[in-house]
Amino acid sequence: MKIWEILQQTDAYCPPDWAESWDACGLQIGDTERDTEGVLVCLDVDDYSVSDAVVNRCGLILSHHPLLFDPVRVIDEATPEGRLIARIIRERLTVYSMHTNLDRIRGGVSDQLALRMGLEPGAPIAPYPPSDPGSDTPRTAGFGRICVPGSGLRMQELEMRANRLPGADGFFRNYRTDGPVTRIAVMGGSFPDEHLDDLVRLGCDALVTGEIGYHDMQKLGWRGIRVLAIGHAVSESPVLEP
Repeated sequence: MKIWEILQQTDAYCPPDWAESWDACGLQIGDTERDTEGVLVCLDVDDYSVSDAVVNRCGLILSHHPLLFDPVRVIDEATPEGRLIARIIRERLTVYSMHTNLDRIRGGVSDQLALRMGLEPGAPIAPYPPSDPGSDTPRTAGFGRICVPGSGLRMQELEMRANRLPGADGFFRNYRTDGPVTRIAVMGGSFPDEHLDDLVRLGCDALVTGEIGYHDMQKLGWRGIRVLAIGHAVSESPVLEP
């Protein structure tokens, strides 16, 4: 199958123009006219994922995090980055990234994290595109998800669910005592400070995310919002599962 035929389907599911303006989604390295016997899906393009692609005859690597953010001025094989890029080219692999667009779409990073934690993903924290002024119809796409669990859910239970995620190895939190949660914000990856006030506005009493700044976590604690930071990769890994 031609690589471009596969990318037509991924672009329809996860539109590249939904990515942030600063992002580097889309084709990173390679030739979309080549045939491939398989596709390797990963969070990061590194030596391990490249080796897996070669062994399993996958000519296309679909990554969440872009390998290339800044312009490449030289491919120096004396550096780890240069060796990796040179190896990808020698192995005739194609690398394609779906980053902030995969964060935004319905069924993307935050939806899958919520589902793996036994939560029903609802409206986004930050709709995309923003709702029209005066509209009371929430958009279904955007960063993060608001989840309203059944009665009786407590933070200790959320912690137990987080610890069962693949690769989980502890977490950071801004609270010391257990308590009930009624409106949970879920955002895979990093939680940006621009959405702190959104959590207050939306009436959230808990946040599950991959990582968040220390002082941002402190500010949310002052506002009565418990934060569970479970690790960047751990929070995004559910989107890779079939």
